[in-house]
Amino acid sequence: MQQIRIVHWGLGAMGSGIAKLVNEKSGLISVGALDRDARKLGRDLGEVIGLGRPLGVAVGGSSQ
Repeated sequence: MQQIRIVHWGLGAMGSGIAKLVNEKSGLISVGALDRDARKLGRDLGEVIGLGRPLGVAVGGSSQ
């Protein structure tokens, strides 16, 4: 089965919830994440959304 690659744009309350759901479903994989909150930049997506485990995806974006 081929996985659908997902890039998350915005990791506020709604975006974080969606990212959590994506990581619970088979057939979907998070491959990128963007946010403008400087506190999230460079951190692992799993940490930012509260999974308690790294996903190997660093949050990128701009704090401007």
